[in-house]
Amino acid sequence: MPSDKPPSVIRRCLCDHSRFCSAACAATLLLGCTAVAAVTRWHGFTLLDNLSEKEQQEILQTATTNLPTESVGADGTVTRYDGEGKVIDVMTAEEYREWEQAQMEAQDAAVIASTGLVDLSVFEVIPSSATELTVEDGRIPDMMLGNGALVVLKQANNAGWELQAGDQVTITVNGTEPCNFFFGLVHDREVVAEHRVSRTLPDSHENDPAAATPAHTFTIPENGTFYFVLEYGSIGVGTFTGNTITITRP
Repeated sequence: MPSDKPPSVIRRCLCDHSRFCSAACAATLLLGCTAVAAVTRWHGFTLLDNLSEKEQQEILQTATTNLPTESVGADGTVTRYDGEGKVIDVMTAEEYREWEQAQMEAQDAAVIASTGLVDLSVFEVIPSSATELTVEDGRIPDMMLGNGALVVLKQANNAGWELQAGDQVTITVNGTEPCNFFFGLVHDREVVAEHRVSRTLPDSHENDPAAATPAHTFTIPENGTFYFVLEYGSIGVGTFTGNTITITRP
């Protein structure tokens, strides 16, 4: 799953025009990406089934408040603060790069190991989390996703979908506001087809109303067993309900 930009200091942010922020964008957002930090703390995924409105709001609260932040001094020194604004560490630029690299490598390794249905190690940018999700009778469970969170759709008992060349599979997720979203078709653990939905209209900074309900139809290229992946690409938390997957045979 290629990215338009390489990873950066705050690489879990998604800009309007590329999957992941450039270094310049990361520096600009360094003090404003508390919602992105929530992905690591909250793990970026929650099933909404049987959760009350109050419980959902508590999750949102946890994901967006009292989170660690960082600031960069003129000399490149990085100061890290806890959720209450107290200094927890001060590092030189070199020390911070080494610390951050170790943190990201550990997180990436954990995410890669969290699913055997798709090979995440070949992704140019590893998702912030990965969760296998069982689809029953064409219904994708209601869920909340954080920035960079990936979901692997499967059937019961880790089964995929036995499909034939020419079959059409449509996936629709229903959000509350326009967002960036990624759809992937998986065969033999590899993403063989993909589609991105941008929350903004082409050549415009205006929101695209259709991006509130991202959808895509894959035409199956050959007979075989297939899975599907979804990735949420907007800063903050997205809530998706009434999500479906439908199969049409020619």
